[in-house]
Amino acid sequence: MSFLLIAGKAVSVGMDRYLSLRYWWYAFPSYFSEVTYGAPRYTYFTGLMLRFGSQDPFGDREPLQRVLTDAAAGRLNASGPLRLFPGDEKGTVDFIRLAFAIFGVRLESAFYLYCSLLAISVFAFVSAFRRDSAALLIGVVAMAALYVAVRTFPVTRELYSVTNPRAMGSLSIIALLHLSLSTLRGQRLTVGTVAGLTFQAALIVLVLSMRTAETWQIVALVAVTALVAMRRGLRPSGVSTFAPAGIVLAIVAVFAVYQTVAYPQEYFSRNLRGKMFWHNVLIGFAVHPGIAEWYQLRLDDASVATLIRRRAAHDSTVSLTELFERPGENPNGFPVKNFREYERLCRRTVFAIVAAHPWQTLKLFVWHKPVLLVRSLAYSAGRETHDLDYYYLRDQAISLPAYRERNDLGAFFDPFSPIVLVLVLSGCLIVGVARLKDAFDANMCAAAGLFLCASLLPAFITYPLIHVIAGTYWAAPFVLYAVTARGGAELARLAQDRLA
Repeated sequence: MSFLLIAGKAVSVGMDRYLSLRYWWYAFPSYFSEVTYGAPRYTYFTGLMLRFGSQDPFGDREPLQRVLTDAAAGRLNASGPLRLFPGDEKGTVDFIRLAFAIFGVRLESAFYLYCSLLAISVFAFVSAFRRDSAALLIGVVAMAALYVAVRTFPVTRELYSVTNPRAMGSLSIIALLHLSLSTLRGQRLTVGTVAGLTFQAALIVLVLSMRTAETWQIVALVAVTALVAMRRGLRPSGVSTFAPAGIVLAIVAVFAVYQTVAYPQEYFSRNLRGKMFWHNVLIGFAVHPGIAEWYQLRLDDASVATLIRRRAAHDSTVSLTELFERPGENPNGFPVKNFREYERLCRRTVFAIVAAHPWQTLKLFVWHKPVLLVRSLAYSAGRETHDLDYYYLRDQAISLPAYRERNDLGAFFDPFSPIVLVLVLSGCLIVGVARLKDAFDANMCAAAGLFLCASLLPAFITYPLIHVIAGTYWAAPFVLYAVTARGGAELARLAQDRLA
């Protein structure tokens, strides 16, 4: 029922056809450049990028579908030089490749693949814990929290759809829960168990290939593993405790080898095999008003590029012409040419700011970013009591729906939505007080807390704006429901003891 509610809500607001610009700028051009026009994998022709990039993802379906059909038939102009992904993840191409292979070259194929993989993940979870009603209740609660997150995504077009790479972590939430519960319960390793764990681990790595920030899920799983190991000790019989995390890390290693073999060599010289990291860390320093003023930083890419251009004049091993594109040379607007040198300069700049302003840096992380996180959650919940500058959303204004539109979409962070509460309470009543207490015992509540802390890592490492905290939109309700269920079970047990 939870799965159907999630899929129905997604379709009702158009998530099945609204795809992120990252698909139109990079994934589609790269896929068709390879499959239709014979280019190497993970590259794309400039002409195709310009053709796809000119589309409005929120426009009418028919023109969008037509350009996909024309590309598949080879009717688009594939002129211009081959280009590389500009310091971004390449997993979107693999996701589209799989979606088109299964569902055909259709605008909705990415959404269909998302739903299919989520359904398989749920099936694997249910199969693994079919005799454990407490674990199944945890799964229901997790799906209810996922419904809350999916409802929230349309709060900005920087997220909007479950297929947006920034929201793609929602696909592997049940996988993370499956692996974590297997760790907490020390599940016996059989062929079927290992197969289920391997699928869930591969799903997390697929998500990671599309959004590096989803590394928080692996951090959360490793933290849960460490928690269990500290409680149980490193006994020979505890090998099943380490199996889930071990399988995930093994698949990460396999993926790293695949990148080495499949990616063009340029991704290991001037470009990057994954997402820019220090560039985004540097953007986060703009949350501190003083640092933002002193270094002329804003919460955008352009101000950081301008800062690095100034510093590169006396702190770079390459010339400015080798480091940055000339004006108008890069059609997608990001001016960097040598991403490895650019990232090195960003890292040096971060360390220089920390060394020059240690007190301000401390205040940035213990005050300014937590305050902005609270403001972002308040904005997501619909409590807009200030202007966009208060929420650091002025630069994202074009992506924000008006309040009336949000109301039509139901785009609010609302953990107390009646339908969600009915789901959670129904599950609790079905399993009963005893199993409810078993489900949300101290270990599970601690694991839920670790999920929440880990989900905040991307926001605190970079900047806690509404389009960066997609994982928190799930983890926060999950913790809320877990702690409330635990408290309710304790109160019910006390009431039973008194009546007895």
